[in-house]
Amino acid sequence: MPIKWKKTEVEMPQGKFTVTHWAKHDPRELLRTIQTPSKLEIKAKPVLLVHDFGKLRIATRLMEPTNLPLDITQHRDPHYLFDRLKQMADQRLSIIETPVAFIENQQGMVGLTTIWKKRTISLPAFFKSRKVNAQQKVEVSKKAMRLLAKLHANGFAHGHPHPYNFVINKRRGNVQFIDYVLTQDLPEPYGGPNKTAHHLAAAILFPRGRPKVRGKYDDRKDQMHRKLTNDFMSEYEQALDRLKAKIEKRARSGK
Repeated sequence: MPIKWKKTEVEMPQGKFTVTHWAKHDPRELLRTIQTPSKLEIKAKPVLLVHDFGKLRIATRLMEPTNLPLDITQHRDPHYLFDRLKQMADQRLSIIETPVAFIENQQGMVGLTTIWKKRTISLPAFFKSRKVNAQQKVEVSKKAMRLLAKLHANGFAHGHPHPYNFVINKRRGNVQFIDYVLTQDLPEPYGGPNKTAHHLAAAILFPRGRPKVRGKYDDRKDQMHRKLTNDFMSEYEQALDRLKAKIEKRARSGK
């Protein structure tokens, strides 16, 4: 059954909000919920604030106008965003987020509230765990690059595929995306897969920033970083070629 959306103007002590939400939800109660102290903060960019809302666990990311990485005028239309998420879900592109509400205020703040799954953490947080060895970090990063390839093979761009926007379920080991506010058609802005590979390698090797030896950066670590970045790009390119061939074969067969 398709979700029915409703657009509501809401006056709150903090100002006037426009909320596009599930018709069955009270937008005023939703705003009150996300303005209370969160049960959990997920370190991402921007930070995810997790709350309980009725029977749901929801995560909200709020972006002030000064923090928006590009002009997202078209993405301010929640129907555009939700329709794009539905297309991705229909193609089984590993969407973690089911949208609950899109929030705007008069100062240009944009917020996306989605259903949040338990036992989920960002990849940088996963990499910092002492229980995770180097090989596991590399394999998880390769999963992330294959996921990005799957998205690109189907013509979609995430918009901001930074390591903080990949999450992993600690129980199942599934790697998935979050934060689709900037989703669009290809090409991927701001460096694309090469930049994602670069950041993933840095998150593994330099979880607390690039180390210095006697005031200089460690050349050996930098060489490891370049090699790991290249390995991740190779994983992406091989996956992209396989997926494109599969999609083309399916198109020729009419399936």
